[in-house]
This record gives sequence, C-alpha cells and structure tokens, in this order.
Amino acid sequence: MQIWLWDLLLFIFSFKNGTKNIKSTDIVSLILAMIAIILWLVINQPIWSIILIVTIDIFSFAPTFVKSWNKPQEETLITWFLNIIRQIFILLSINEINFVTITVPIYALVANIAFFVLLVSRRRVISIN
Repeated sequence: MQIWLWDLLLFIFSFKNGTKNIKSTDIVSLILAMIAIILWLVINQPIWSIILIVTIDIFSFAPTFVKSWNKPQEETLITWFLNIIRQIFILLSINEINFVTITVPIYALVANIAFFVLLVSRRRVISIN
C-alpha cells in the first residue's frame, strides 16, 4: 500500500478517535497545507516542489507544536528521538548532495530536534510548577 493511503486512513480514523477540540490555528494550518498541496500538484519543478513539501509539513506540524506546548506528556520522547536518529542516517546515506536531495532531510532533522527540545523543556517546566 502506498504511503499516502496510510496517511489517508490515519486522517479518517482521527475523526473517530482524535481529540475534538479543534482550534482556529488547526483550521488555518489545514487550509494553508491544502493550498500548498494543490500548488505542489500543479507545479512540476523539483526545487519548487521541495519548497512546497517543506511548507506543507510546517503547516501540518504547527498544531502538534501548539498542542504539545500545553500537554508535552502526551507525546512519547523515544519516538521523536528515533526520528532524529533516522534523519541523521538519511543525511549520511545521500550520495549526491544538492538542494533537492538535502532540503527535506535537513528540515526534518531540525524540526524533530526542535520538537524534542520543546517536549523535554516543557516537561521540566510543568514538573517544577
């Protein structure tokens, strides 16, 4: 099964099992991500496609950052740590380094590190209070 089908299934199941407190930032992120996806499908140039893929991911990751700021204990640290390790291995396995091949792994590494740091620091702050 293609990866986007798994994503679609996860999206559908999230309506039944996910949290129901949808915020305006969630809606804005979804709309911006959908616009970026449409642009990505229309544009057939690798550099612009990479830029749009990163933009889509930023918009789709934003609600996770917002939720985890308030409830960092609901995320598993080991998952995000393993994502960091995975991105490092991906970067080390790239044969030809150029904008198209390295942009997404670098973005993913930075995003995962930032999210991991957010989780650890917010857990400490919340446990102190």
